[in-house]
Amino acid sequence: MWVRAFRRSLFAASLVGCSSGIFLCLPTMVAARDPTPVPASPKSAPADAVADWRLQMVDRIERAKAFPASGYCKEGLVKVSFRIDRAGSLLASEVAESSQVPAFDAEALAMLERAHPFPPPPQGVTGAFVTLSVPIRFRQVAQEAGDERLHYLNLNGDLTLTLDGTVVDNQGLARAIDATSGKSDRIIICSDANVPPEQLSLVAEQVKAAGFKFTVSPRPDLKSD
Repeated sequence: MWVRAFRRSLFAASLVGCSSGIFLCLPTMVAARDPTPVPASPKSAPADAVADWRLQMVDRIERAKAFPASGYCKEGLVKVSFRIDRAGSLLASEVAESSQVPAFDAEALAMLERAHPFPPPPQGVTGAFVTLSVPIRFRQVAQEAGDERLHYLNLNGDLTLTLDGTVVDNQGLARAIDATSGKSDRIIICSDANVPPEQLSLVAEQVKAAGFKFTVSPRPDLKSD
């Protein structure tokens, strides 16, 4: 039976980075801990060992995180499945559910390769091999954004605008944002590489004048992929 074991947010230190919600799922049932302190018993030891192992697994994957440069101005959720042996060695991995963004799918698998080898499964997790499932969310975040809902406004090289992938009229930009966003949302302003800085500044001024929170996202170095 698949159970949700743990959830954690991942944040990069730079202005724009990676935020990933992770659930570590494996075919075993673990009893929930009672928040009231109780004396430890032999029966609780296996469950505690499995819970600690799950934390170690998530921490190992977290430390392997990175946001792909070619995922600039995009979000996506990738579900990956992978198999490890009793020593924690990665035997196989695959994308179970695609994000529809190739860079995110590739990075999710690369994270597993970088995190390998994993902590060996405890005795409470049986079998010669252990299959796990991990949904990983990629989300560009500004440090000041917190958990705000994000919308992506991209200024293309021909100076047309798209809001969350939909073409919008420059003259009606404020109305377009207002129709899809709340005042508590944040607009992430992106641009193609050949956009003049002064044009990007004009778009930022429009968003600011309309009263929306925004962050101008610098383009990443594509060599970092």
